[in-house]
Amino acid sequence: MCAYWLDAQFCTTAWQKHRLTYPMSKFLLICAVTAACCTTAVHASSIVVIVTPTSVILGADSRGTFIDLRTLKPEKRKVSKIHQAGNFYFALCGLTQNSMTNFDAARVISNYLQRQATLHAAVEAMSADLCRLLSIELKRQQQLHAALFAKSMEYRDNILSIAIIGCDSVRPIARLVNFSIQNMETLLVKAEQPTGALTGQDNTRAYCFGETAAINHYMQHNSETVEPLNLVEKLIKLEAEDQPRFVGGPIDILEVKAGQAIWHKKKRGCPVQEYSW
Repeated sequence: MCAYWLDAQFCTTAWQKHRLTYPMSKFLLICAVTAACCTTAVHASSIVVIVTPTSVILGADSRGTFIDLRTLKPEKRKVSKIHQAGNFYFALCGLTQNSMTNFDAARVISNYLQRQATLHAAVEAMSADLCRLLSIELKRQQQLHAALFAKSMEYRDNILSIAIIGCDSVRPIARLVNFSIQNMETLLVKAEQPTGALTGQDNTRAYCFGETAAINHYMQHNSETVEPLNLVEKLIKLEAEDQPRFVGGPIDILEVKAGQAIWHKKKRGCPVQEYSW
């Protein structure tokens, strides 16, 4: 999800151009920082992963929902939900960011993906760290933002979901992690791998995160065989039609095969967030 930040160069230029006095410029900077930090990302996404014997396909909608912590009113923005960290791509939904506390799940994920020797090691270390950080975030919500905490409890079984795709030396790979609240009293968070749904094709499974009611209904009541790329788009469109307040296009679709990543759909004007260290 998108983060807030202040452009230091802009602040310096504005101070020089308008010759603000130091107390006034400091006051304006404090106001700007306060306004920028009162926002947190919430559950409102549709992310689909399809794993086939020869490729992994990741699709995501583009509607980002943020909550202003002062008013608890949601704000919608077009964002890129597929991120890149080295040779890996990942998408996430749920409690992903709180700029007031500097919690940023995407940066935690990218850090481990690029610093660990193997994907398995990265996911294990990342999962343990995010369990700890999510527990801290939830406790802060409970203490400071009761209404927001109550909303988070509605998603206690899916407080954060992550899909990571990439390629090892010979084949595409995917790792999926779902975080849930294990203990309601201590707000202890646990991580586990979700179970995907069979798509009707040999050894092909679909995993869905975020808003999934329409997707689940379709998967349970339709036996038609749909080509994986088309199925990713179809499932996200179904969710956007069912939950237009939370899910919306354009849809990004990325496929990873042995040795290459192919963007089949990629929106303009909102680049993929690429992390480097």
